Amino acid sequence: MSDQAHLAALPSPAEARHRIGGAVLVLPTPADLDGVPFQHLPAIITQLASLQSAAAMRLHRATAIPEAARLLTAAETADILHVAIDWVEKRSRTLPFRVSLADGTVRYDPVGLRRWLAARTGAVR
Repeated sequence: MSDQAHLAALPSPAEARHRIGGAVLVLPTPADLDGVPFQHLPAIITQLASLQSAAAMRLHRATAIPEAARLLTAAETADILHVAIDWVEKRSRTLPFRVSLADGTVRYDPVGLRRWLAARTGAVR
């Protein structure tokens, strides 16, 4: 009996069905695992590890903070702070969320900006 045929034959009503490509993989419940032939366990473990890695990557991508993917310009920072661009540029060296790029360009970290605002005002705008 093939791995897929054996797994599909498990009688448990609590089994989890997953469509992978054109095949349906039926995962045994922990209680049913004792009934799975020993030689089929490596295939189950491999498939579960693959699913776990793919699920972890999907969760990571879904929970990444989009605003952290890009740094702000002085104009964008000034807009968030409701100040003039000159105010940001004059104080740039003292702002803890300032990021100096290799070519002398200055940008501002949006996450650091929000933390700085929260510490100064007690609220994030």
